[in-house]
Order: sequence, then structure tokens, then C-alpha cells
Amino acid sequence: MNALLAIVGRKVKVAIASWDNFFFSTLDLYNVSLFRCLFGIALFFMYLERDNAAGLFFMNHGIIPVHQALAIIPEGYKPVIALFLQTDRGIQVQLIAHLVLIALFAVGAFGRSLTWLLFLVNLGLNQRDFSIVYGADLFANCWLFYLCFVDHNRYFSIWNVLKSSRRPSKENDDSGMSDIVSSFGVRLLQIQLCVSYAFTGFEKLKGLRWWEGTAVWYVIGMEDLIPHDLAFMKHFPMTVGLLSMATIIFEVYFIFAVWSKRLRYPWLFAGFCFHLGTAVFMGLWYFFLVMVTPYILFLPNVRNAVAAAWKVERPYDLP
Repeated sequence: MNALLAIVGRKVKVAIASWDNFFFSTLDLYNVSLFRCLFGIALFFMYLERDNAAGLFFMNHGIIPVHQALAIIPEGYKPVIALFLQTDRGIQVQLIAHLVLIALFAVGAFGRSLTWLLFLVNLGLNQRDFSIVYGADLFANCWLFYLCFVDHNRYFSIWNVLKSSRRPSKENDDSGMSDIVSSFGVRLLQIQLCVSYAFTGFEKLKGLRWWEGTAVWYVIGMEDLIPHDLAFMKHFPMTVGLLSMATIIFEVYFIFAVWSKRLRYPWLFAGFCFHLGTAVFMGLWYFFLVMVTPYILFLPNVRNAVAAAWKVERPYDLP
């Protein structure tokens, strides 16, 4: 019995150590800083384009008056407190503040504290008109929430350009490594992406067309979604079937493959091609950017790859 307890104790200690190492070990903040920069740029242009129709989407004379804003949100998702201003003038101020905060976020002008403010302002505008919220908005909210815990402006920050004192003095300086909270936030973001793919994959398995391999054919036949004429695909039924099955396999197994050293790069490349395809054929360019920028968090040696590409020693970590 004592021997059995000793074995169990060792197994528990190994499990706890693995858990701690996964969630709380130090990570290179270069990756998350690059992700924040690219994600912030995509976010800025996505909402800048939407704000061009602010009168239609957010004002009282638009499609959803302010007193009906929360009524269209499904039960169970309605907020206890509305995070948007109640007047047209107030919404205009919130829209301007939103873009300013995103721009500052993209250039790394502030860190975790004001990221919370950006997250709340962004969430409030989603509440104001839930009818225009789609996948890119939902995942953007998730990424912003997790970045609220992460020291994401260590690199690719405007302050690194303006303040020479921020440049590490030694090549082996570990100032670019994460603290415990940042590591935990990055891991939660990675897990969120994995779980989201798995959930959508299993949801697709509930549909008979995905089992038949004809789902992609029905999607490309929707004129409201597909701006291009893809009728020629009827001559390639095997391709349509393979695309349907490949979509399921990619999403369901992403949560396992992305942690494998052998499968990580093929799976991330497949994901990039998958989202690029939806962008080209369905016009979902911002969804493509919001979904593939977190892939950077799964890539090792990004710092060295960028340095080699730009032929400089420490790109963007400038005085």
C-alpha cells in the first residue's frame, strides 16, 4: 500500500509540475507583442470601415433605436449593465474614443490597464447593435479580454522608438520574458482558439450535409455570402467533398495538432489557407486577420525569423 501511495504521489507531483509549467512558465513577449500589433492594425481598419455607416448602425434614426438595443440580444447573453452611451452625441464620442484607443493599442502606447478600457468600450459598441456582430467581433472581444492580463507592449511599441533606455543592454537579457499573469493570459488565449475550433467542428458534425460531404457546395451556392460565381465547382464533386471533410478534420483536431511539434506547422498552414479561402471567396478579410494573427503565439523563434527577414539584430526593439 505504501508503495502504491508513493507511486500515486509521484504521479500527482509530475501532473502538478506539468500544469504549472504549461500555464505559468516564462514566455517570450516578442510573439505576443507582434500579435498585438498586427491584431490592433486589423481591428482599427475593421471598425474604421464600419464607422462609415455609424448613422445606420448606431444612431437612433438607424436600424436599431437605443431603447431596443438590448432587446435583440438573445436571452442569457443580455448584459446587466449597458456599456454604451444612451444618446447619439454620446455614441459619436464613444466611436471616436474607440478608434483612438485601438490606434494607441496597435502601436503599443499603453499596456494592460488601458486595454481594459478598450475592451469595455469595444464590448459596449457590440451591445449597442448586436445585429451587426459576427465572428470577427466575437473573437476580437475574446482576444482583447485575454490581452488585458498580458504585458503586450514590451516590443513593437512606440515607446521603444522614443525612449532609448528601454533597449536591453545585453544580448542575453531576459527582460523580454513574461511574468506569471502574462503567461497565464497567453495560454488562455491559445486555449480559447483551440476550443473555438473544436466547438465549431463538432457543431458541423450535427449537420447531415457535412457527413455527406456536400456542405461546401451549399455554401458556395449562397449568393448572399459568395460574391463570385462558383458554379464550375459542380464539375469537381470530389474536390467539394474533400474540402468539406478537410474542414471538419482541421477544426476538430486543431486542439491536438497545434501542440504537436510534427503537426503544428502543417496545421497552422492549413488554417491560414482555410481562412484565406473564406476571405477570397466570401469577402471575410477581417475575420481572416482576426483568426490567423493568434497563430503567431504558437510559433517558436519568431524573433529570429523577423530579424533574419529584416537583416537587423533586434528589430523594433529600437532606441
